[in-house]
Amino acid sequence: MITPQVAIDIAKDYSTRKKLGWDESSVVVKKQMIKGNPCFVIYTGDIDLTKLDWLDTVTTTAFHVYVSMVTGECLGYEICNRGICFERKISYK
Repeated sequence: MITPQVAIDIAKDYSTRKKLGWDESSVVVKKQMIKGNPCFVIYTGDIDLTKLDWLDTVTTTAFHVYVSMVTGECLGYEICNRGICFERKISYK
């Protein structure tokens, strides 16, 4: 089992690799079952508003990253309410 802080670190790395963005000032972690797996769901946004000038007008997009509590792997992500984009397992057998 991994801790919520480890799940946040995994989700941050994953969102960087997928170029989703990351809002360090607005991170929420909840527990949820996904496809029978206990997961941490990390909620954040794509732009950290605390790093912008107060006159900047931007539109942020919320997204969630799903991290398995057991294995620590990212199961996928969801942008807004568009449904979960699950990671595909590629097998060459």
